[in-house]
Amino acid sequence: RLKRDRGMALPWESRNHSNITARLPRPIVQLSLPKSATLTLSQFFACGGVPSRHTQYRAGNYRIGDCMLDNLLADDDRPPFAGCDVINSTTVKHGRAVRTSKWADGTPIEFYSDIGMQAPRCFYSTVHDGGLEHIARHHPDSTMVLIHRGFDSWYDSVKRWGDGRLLSGWRKRCGFRGSGGRECAKGDGA
Repeated sequence: RLKRDRGMALPWESRNHSNITARLPRPIVQLSLPKSATLTLSQFFACGGVPSRHTQYRAGNYRIGDCMLDNLLADDDRPPFAGCDVINSTTVKHGRAVRTSKWADGTPIEFYSDIGMQAPRCFYSTVHDGGLEHIARHHPDSTMVLIHRGFDSWYDSVKRWGDGRLLSGWRKRCGFRGSGGRECAKGDGA
């Protein structure tokens, strides 16, 4: 509305809209739970040239959620992405360095998705106390993205992923009991 009130053309209303570029404030953080287009959005931004990370911040099992939780609990008010804010994707296989990213090691990460974890510790910044506040305090100008997925579709996808490992991990380690009433009505007692 502000653009229209000031007589500014919206990008698609301009004949030269293909020349218009917009830069979202960085970092861009997808707050959605897994199975809510986290990988898809990471691939989208990566395709557009934005250094992106989904789940792990470096090769191996180095989860973004672990790094964020450690930083939240640190005594020195560490930023949420400290220590997991650059690409490190070179691994050693059979004595040779192997690259697992199109970006060079040390490239600052600008888009994060699937930033939680259910094992061995449970932490999701959108669910646990202090998580969102921690991001906002250290990155007040960041872009936060929250994808909404219909509950039934999301729950069915979570239930199927990894033969049920994701849902099982949430139940065992995170105390997740949600089922929207569908399973409970059928006697599951979730």
